[in-house]
Amino acid sequence: MAVLSATPPNQPRPPNQPRPDARDAETGGAIPTANPLHPVQTSALTHVSLIPGLDLGQNSIFSVENGLADAATTEEDQMVLNTLSAKVLQLAALNALIAVSFRLAMLVIFVNQGKDGEVALYAVYITLSISILFIGIQGVRKRNPSFPCCACGYLSTFYAIYIVFAAVTALILLISLVSGAWFSFLINGALLVLYATTADRTRRLLDALYDLNLDQTNVRPPPPVREQTELEAWRERHEAHRAAVAAEAARLPQAEVSFDPPLARVEPGVAVEAVPAPVGGAAPVVVPVAPMAAPGAPTAAPVASVA
Repeated sequence: MAVLSATPPNQPRPPNQPRPDARDAETGGAIPTANPLHPVQTSALTHVSLIPGLDLGQNSIFSVENGLADAATTEEDQMVLNTLSAKVLQLAALNALIAVSFRLAMLVIFVNQGKDGEVALYAVYITLSISILFIGIQGVRKRNPSFPCCACGYLSTFYAIYIVFAAVTALILLISLVSGAWFSFLINGALLVLYATTADRTRRLLDALYDLNLDQTNVRPPPPVREQTELEAWRERHEAHRAAVAAEAARLPQAEVSFDPPLARVEPGVAVEAVPAPVGGAAPVVVPVAPMAAPGAPTAAPVASVA
């Protein structure tokens, strides 16, 4: 089916009709997108919002810098890193929000009751919750660096903490089930799911960093260069020599040699070796090998040539 143009050929284009862009003929009017491996740096890529589904921008206090934004070399690996880092940061923020909110409420209650011991205890709990969130954020931002005091990585420590939280919560859940404390059972069941999910996503991120050799705590050195053995060196020289001989043989013209039955002439006292007769019917060539002598007799001088 032919497509009719709105403007007849060889007619001036109306002033209100836009001039066709050069990219329309190449992309059908679509604007080409940037390379997904090195896109335009936006807040959605370089920063992760701690609130899922909201792009708060890089200047927000609820937005964390993503240290894995351009770490991978392939598009698939980069998508995995971006997804896992965002999940870990958002789960860390959710855990901290729940823990700090609950303990802050308990702190207010104990302050009103005048219980100084419980106030100090819950103040420590709140500090620990914020410290765990800081450890998780630093682990993602700096690709699991080591603590200054030891060789433990930030993200590895964050993972170990939530493994312990999940194990303790599972024990409390079992006790609540046996004792029939159903409210505690429901609360600890929800916390167990949250802790286990956080540990699982952190473990996946650690595995991805290790596989891509991006883990700052477990950086693997490049494989050592294996020295060439004497046999391998000889084989390499032999193959090079064979290639050179084959190239030289291909360059030279082939000799015309007849492989007719050999002709030889035997003379007394001389052992001969027959060679093929040359082309053109020339006289046969007799090559002396060694003089034949009787056992015990002195050896005669070799014959230089045989007519």
